[in-house]
Amino acid sequence: MRRFYGVQYKKYSKKLLLVVFIFGIFLSVEIGGASAVVKVLSNSTHAYSTIRSTITQLLGSGHLDVDVIVHRTSLDNTTSGLSSALDTSATFYDGSGGAVSSQAPYQLFTTSFTGYGGDTVSLYNQFSDSDLAHNYAFTASTNSPPPIFHIAPGGDGWVSRSGVEWTIDPSIFSTNSLSALTASNAGILAVLRHEHSTWNWFDVKAALRQTGTNWNTGYDDTSYGFGMVNYASSTALTSSGIFLQPPVSTTTVSSVGQITFTLYPFKQTRRVKEALFQFNSNPGFQASELSLSDITTLGGTKITDYSTTTASSSIIPIYTAFSNKYFVWFTADNSTDGSANFSRVDTYSVLGPVSQSQIDFNSSFDISSPADNAIATTSPTFTWETADSFFDISKYQLFVDGSLDTDNIASTTLSASPSTTLSEGAHTWYVKAINGSSNATSSVSIRTINMVSSYIPSYTWYVDNVLGNDSNKGSSALPWSTISKASVTAQPGNTVVVIKNDGSPYREVIAPVSGNTTDGNIVFRGVDVNSKPEIWGSDNVAQSVVGGWT
Repeated sequence: MRRFYGVQYKKYSKKLLLVVFIFGIFLSVEIGGASAVVKVLSNSTHAYSTIRSTITQLLGSGHLDVDVIVHRTSLDNTTSGLSSALDTSATFYDGSGGAVSSQAPYQLFTTSFTGYGGDTVSLYNQFSDSDLAHNYAFTASTNSPPPIFHIAPGGDGWVSRSGVEWTIDPSIFSTNSLSALTASNAGILAVLRHEHSTWNWFDVKAALRQTGTNWNTGYDDTSYGFGMVNYASSTALTSSGIFLQPPVSTTTVSSVGQITFTLYPFKQTRRVKEALFQFNSNPGFQASELSLSDITTLGGTKITDYSTTTASSSIIPIYTAFSNKYFVWFTADNSTDGSANFSRVDTYSVLGPVSQSQIDFNSSFDISSPADNAIATTSPTFTWETADSFFDISKYQLFVDGSLDTDNIASTTLSASPSTTLSEGAHTWYVKAINGSSNATSSVSIRTINMVSSYIPSYTWYVDNVLGNDSNKGSSALPWSTISKASVTAQPGNTVVVIKNDGSPYREVIAPVSGNTTDGNIVFRGVDVNSKPEIWGSDNVAQSVVGGWT
């Protein structure tokens, strides 16, 4: 007689055994045919034996190192990262401590090292194409929902916090330390995957979740997530008996004030897509799978679908204004909503209440050319980036020196020249985009164009801090007032003459453009050797000089 999980299996008559045997074959076919070979990589040597003993406890002898491979990354608890599970060139260690060549890709990476803080989009997507799960030692997560890619068991003696997945029965499995608990969980996961060759890791998680003692009341981060799970009930499930699990999602607000969703799909075999619904009030926990009619009865209005297999942190489907609304992402098993089953609403599924104003423009846009403080000898052509609006772009407007210069530029046109010839000197310009709702947004930048019809590569500019003006053309007759203006305008090969004015030093910090070996340097000089201007980088700001502080 063998005992598993408190259930006794006794010998029966040959006739009954034959029936059981035939039923067993039928059951095997229903759950996916022959058992799968599963490869486990442990990042914890001190918990390694517990993984192996749990597998033998559940499967019996003859499976370890045959159809359930368990290797460890080191013999001294040296930490290795998740990517080691995919490293085909690495050397690992077997049950006897002997060095073995990697059998990557491994399907399960398990570690007793703590410190994991929750799912991230980059980590989820890094392994999105790999048949890999990460079983880790639980520590409190900063994320409220349970992780999607990762699996963290908890148990008595370790405080239950957000991020924990479930706990396991201490009367059956080794749970006397966090490492042993994690290792036992790894063994359970590996055996379930071995026994159900058509299941992926999301199916394994889903099967265990729905046997948890908290399943009927929802995920509870104060009571070990989904509660105590039951291996025997999980492995008895068929693929069609595994319930749809909700994806995990969070919200943030974009730079333009738009509600942005981060979504981690729960990619179990039944999953076809995720669907987002909006609610006027909190729909609350819903224990069972739902139909479209059920969701509508709860007050749900369909917003959008998501069918890719990677996580995303930039889903921005709503542009209209709304106030104090609730949102739920569902997993669906059919692309047609009316024929689909939808996942339940778990305790972590509801997002909100959240609000936003109407989003007229999806992002900012900017002007492209000419560069700021460029020099032009003839009428310039201004260019800009495409603006983006949910209400489409109806037209662009060109502004020169703060005033509307050209109106009704077609939405497909991204360039324009001034309507009249620009006078000599400096001019500012920018662009506005007008959308279908008649709302406008301006380019991020306002740039300066310097019109100098007589400009040549060896041009000489003039600066006079008494008689000059930075809107001038920078000539001897119409000099600029600051060296800073010259420093951002002058080009390699140019000369800048700085006029000396007695009693009026230049008080500024400058950062001139560098010259080059092809066009030459930019030369800054006085009118002559006897007229060197004074440039002060600082003033005496002692209290005795400037007076009292206010």
